[in-house]
Amino acid sequence: VDRAAAMRGADPQAVAFARADVLVKTGRPGEAVAALRAVQTPANAPQTLPRIAFAQAAAGDGSGLLATVGALQVLPDAPAWLAPLAASLQAQAKGDRAEAQTLADRALVEGAEADYAFRHALTADMMAGDKAAAGRHAEAALKRFPQDAFANYIQAAILVDRRAYAEAERHFQISIAQSPVWYVFNDYAALAAETGRFDLAERLARSALASGGGEAAAVWDSLGSALRGLKRAPEALEAFKTAIAKEGGDDPRIQLHYAEAAWEAGDAAAARRSLENVDKNLEPLSIAERERLGRLRQAVAGALHRHRVLAH
Repeated sequence: VDRAAAMRGADPQAVAFARADVLVKTGRPGEAVAALRAVQTPANAPQTLPRIAFAQAAAGDGSGLLATVGALQVLPDAPAWLAPLAASLQAQAKGDRAEAQTLADRALVEGAEADYAFRHALTADMMAGDKAAAGRHAEAALKRFPQDAFANYIQAAILVDRRAYAEAERHFQISIAQSPVWYVFNDYAALAAETGRFDLAERLARSALASGGGEAAAVWDSLGSALRGLKRAPEALEAFKTAIAKEGGDDPRIQLHYAEAAWEAGDAAAARRSLENVDKNLEPLSIAERERLGRLRQAVAGALHRHRVLAH
């Protein structure tokens, strides 16, 4: 794109549109908006504003998207579905997740066909914790935009919940090919670890770190799980230590992983402290994780009891 921009006779609008596509795909949607704003005119607003809206949706910029949808509404022949979309964004800004989701769905029912409308609807579904609606909207989005990175990611996450791992993997791969963002790498790493492909899980977790996920506890947890599966216990323990120190590191699943690694390293006291954190919130744990928790709790309690007896 830079080379095209430097050529004689380059069309600034075409260059800006291409630059914005690249910036969104590489996780820099805010810069994409700036590139598009630089060439926006009243004459090209029908072409420029939808691209700005998509970049703002990708950035999670609800207020910016609301303003752009408002600008789209006053254009000639503006579609009627923009009204419920705008109302959905207003409800989201007020913190009314249920109303935001209902209105976003209404926009789609009334014929919304823009990528940013689907992106917003999927975001509203996930914020409302409604995976059933997210699944329906992801399927609808993929019929119109089969390569859409976010719709493929949501579809992959839903398929993981259904344990349809092979199909989920395909959607993760499409999402990464379109937009290599850290949280997609990370969720794919978790899938790879779950299916015993620890080499792949390590590569994906390290890609998540390289793509900006270094401050996310979940990424270090994924790396630790991969390293533990590869029998690289000291490295795994260090990764889990980093995970529990990050924001989100109090997640009981992450604390359980650290407790297991600490126990295997012979640090029963550290394992016990982490288990105490797990016990504060057992709800996210699966049945298998609760079974592991029970076994580890018994083992750690027995070790600490023996230590007290010997000390006495």
